[in-house]
Amino acid sequence: MNGDRRCPSRRTMIRWMGAGLAGAAFMRNGLAAPAQASAADSLGVIAERAGLAYGCATTADQLGSDPVFAAAVAAECRILVTELDLKWDILSPERGVYRFAGADAMADFAERHGMTLRGHPLAWHQALPGWVWSLGPGEWLPEIESHIRALMGRYRGRIASWDVVNEPLDPDVTVPDGLRRGPWFDHLGADYVAMAFDLAGRTDPEAELVVNEYGLIFDTDYARARRAHMLRLVDRVIAAGSPIHAVGLQCHLRLDDPPIDAGGLALFSAALADRGLSLLVTELDVDDRAGPYDDRNRRDTLVAARYAELIDAVMPLPTLSAVLTWGLADRHSWIRHDPTHPFGNDARPLLLDDALDRKDAWHKLADAFNARG
Repeated sequence: MNGDRRCPSRRTMIRWMGAGLAGAAFMRNGLAAPAQASAADSLGVIAERAGLAYGCATTADQLGSDPVFAAAVAAECRILVTELDLKWDILSPERGVYRFAGADAMADFAERHGMTLRGHPLAWHQALPGWVWSLGPGEWLPEIESHIRALMGRYRGRIASWDVVNEPLDPDVTVPDGLRRGPWFDHLGADYVAMAFDLAGRTDPEAELVVNEYGLIFDTDYARARRAHMLRLVDRVIAAGSPIHAVGLQCHLRLDDPPIDAGGLALFSAALADRGLSLLVTELDVDDRAGPYDDRNRRDTLVAARYAELIDAVMPLPTLSAVLTWGLADRHSWIRHDPTHPFGNDARPLLLDDALDRKDAWHKLADAFNARG
């Protein structure tokens, strides 16, 4: 293995831990942190003592329009993840034109508060601008190359970690190579993943390069097949000579999901370690739709139990470097905008409630981080 692959955990942790304390910037920026979100006992600080990094996904609009929420994010988190602002359809609704204002604002926020920024995503089969679908057969490769260079070149040195390829595995686990049959595979072939990682590594050699995928964490035959496909994909990228540093475990959970496969994840982690890769928990939240609508306390207890089940399964993994929730407070969760969710604005999937008070789920993560520390 080359030097880039041998110590991804060290590469990752040096980058994560290089971020300074976020809370010091509150008064400088005129923001008052909520009383329960002080930097001294934040998840970011507690996780750091455990050799991990904690962060959340959010948007420039949420940070700019809700200063009290922004202060809570700065207090609790060491990592900021771009939830929407780097998705291709938002960045470039017209061919050749980029609108970087939102992503620039997030980069500025992260730097003001001593946080590390993660970019999400570079290559994904969703969130494509309409003009992409009119490209001719020979135009797809130049466009994805131009897109990766534009984003990683602009934020080189400012974005420390990227989801280079998001959700590359096919939902149908019987597909022989495991790769999703979508626009990138259809136009660029099975080697598009390795090509994307190669270009990303050449554009920003210092960035952590991650493949991010769902359906890897459960104790089911389906998840076991997906983990096997992911290992084969990682081997394919490595065999091509492309740099790859980590796998992101997408963790959008539901109350009625199957159990988490702690043993299977331990084997998966060991297999990644043999290849020099680390693990990140990404996109963690818990959809509470299977809980009782008329009993919030009960729902919060059930949600916290799912957080605890997941976090207890991954805490022993030596390759784990970061835990990233998909949002921080219920009032800004994407789940509340899901038209199929029966609870609407009463959904409670995250760590802080609408008043930005810490919920049971927050304490479950803190307890797990403290135990590991």
